[in-house]
Amino acid sequence: MNRIYLALVLASLSGSLVFAQETSADQKVGMTGADFLSIGVGARAAGLGEAYVALANDASAVFWNPAGLTRNEGGGAFASYTQWPADIVFSAAAVAFDAGGIGKVAVHYLGMQMGQMRMRTPFSPDGTGEMFSYGSTAAGISWARSLTAGFGLGFNLKYIRESAYTISSQGWAIDIGSIFDTGWRGMKIGMAMTNFGPDIAFDGTYSKWSDVEEPGVTTDFESYALPMAFRFGATVDVMRIDASGIAVVLVADAVHPPDNVETYNFGLELTVLQMLNVRAGYRMGVDEGGLTAGAGVNVPFLNASADIAYSTFGLLGSVMNTSLSLNF
Repeated sequence: MNRIYLALVLASLSGSLVFAQETSADQKVGMTGADFLSIGVGARAAGLGEAYVALANDASAVFWNPAGLTRNEGGGAFASYTQWPADIVFSAAAVAFDAGGIGKVAVHYLGMQMGQMRMRTPFSPDGTGEMFSYGSTAAGISWARSLTAGFGLGFNLKYIRESAYTISSQGWAIDIGSIFDTGWRGMKIGMAMTNFGPDIAFDGTYSKWSDVEEPGVTTDFESYALPMAFRFGATVDVMRIDASGIAVVLVADAVHPPDNVETYNFGLELTVLQMLNVRAGYRMGVDEGGLTAGAGVNVPFLNASADIAYSTFGLLGSVMNTSLSLNF
């Protein structure tokens, strides 16, 4: 029976790869919008080089692979905060529940905000006196269910909004994920297609400047595609000694966006006494950076964990990510 479900997973993978390749031929590199949806969520995932599609097993799974909700016996809550360069704040939260025979359900939020910035024009390079800000938000609901003891499916439906000064855009997207437990050395195979939805466009009015004349108000906007991506990955226990609470887990992901080259992510997690976690990861194919590291502590009597991660981004500096997770 497990072999049948593995064949189904691989068949779905092949079909999704074909779809992604066909889509990429029709799009230009770097021409998608709402790219905040492509940022990895959570310190545990960040510490593992964002190789998390097969390992996600708490409420944060909604941001990676909604099928990962089926790996948790009950429900849970998750919150994450990241301070990016240029005063950019990236935050996320999710709450998941066990709905009995229906499966798992969750609600989630993702947001990116910037501080106030000066309005500058060719005629007022030091500022016009006006201030503006930019913000992006996604909120949605999730459903996941185990079809067998080893195979689960999950779906997200989310609302997306971006705003800057006097203009804004809004739309919707879905995520589809699956996870398969092979039953061998804790090996799990996961895959997810994220941010699949129609093109969206900004709405409102803005001032269109030139170097030689005052601005004219326009409402001319072009639509843009969402940053859809296909992610395939696996996790396996390199070592596990239950008596001493020591475990070493290896994770790997391949990510195919329709508007850029593939990236490959790898991570290793060491757990000691079932309480202390040390992580390291590497992201291949990215323009800047690649190395990641992280640590975490599990609090058994609270059924909670706290994690922190450090990611390098080359010329952009480094980013520190913190997150909390609670199971109930």
